[in-house]
Amino acid sequence: FMVAGLIGAVFLARASLRSLQVMSWAALFLSYGFLILTYTSLGVNVNGNKNWVELGTSLLRFQPAEFAKLAVIMWAGTIFTRKQRKLDDPAHLLIPFLPLAGLVLLLVVFQGDMGTAVIIAAIQVVLLLVVGTPKRVLLALGGAGLLGMLAMTVTSANRMRPLLAFMNPGHDLEGTIMQATVGVYALATGGWFGTGIGGSRQKWGSLPEAHTDYIYAVIGEELGLFGALLVLALFFILGFAGIRVAMRSE
Repeated sequence: FMVAGLIGAVFLARASLRSLQVMSWAALFLSYGFLILTYTSLGVNVNGNKNWVELGTSLLRFQPAEFAKLAVIMWAGTIFTRKQRKLDDPAHLLIPFLPLAGLVLLLVVFQGDMGTAVIIAAIQVVLLLVVGTPKRVLLALGGAGLLGMLAMTVTSANRMRPLLAFMNPGHDLEGTIMQATVGVYALATGGWFGTGIGGSRQKWGSLPEAHTDYIYAVIGEELGLFGALLVLALFFILGFAGIRVAMRSE
């Protein structure tokens, strides 16, 4: 993954603006194709959500929504740049952004993956915010999104359980809240300086999804408070550098 990422980074860094604009349209339609594959026999159900695609082997399993996030951002940059002088007009601001980006969101929603859908919706709102969308438009879209999220939550027992557990953290410690509880145990065990690299005990069976969703709990256990804060600082620097580059770009 690191080698593939480095090759991709070098390629994108050397690509011309025109090439990036063409690639952004291709990426958007490719993301449609990948998301549609989740509804076919290639789609794989993971933890109740059919949001993965597997191409013959588990080594070639990926989550199309992750690709779609980047595709929407690249594509939005392309269309908003071309419409830069017309963005005061709501029609130019929302067309074609809203229907085409909204289709990505709908494909994710119908997978049943509300968490990813909320993230993609937030990305789209931030994109609109950055280009100066009027507050009334953002409030209308935000209100519609909240109603949709509420409807998805109350109509699903799987989504209601975590919400109720969040509101009552001491309830169902061995069930719905178990993963969060073990994550807290892992962080508490780390203390100031941690148990050392590879020294986590919770990751060996106690903590589900230790290598993905709850990796930060393992980092806190092995590197302690200082190591966990260092990781947060690195993410902050990465975000700051990205925003600085964007602000200095024409």
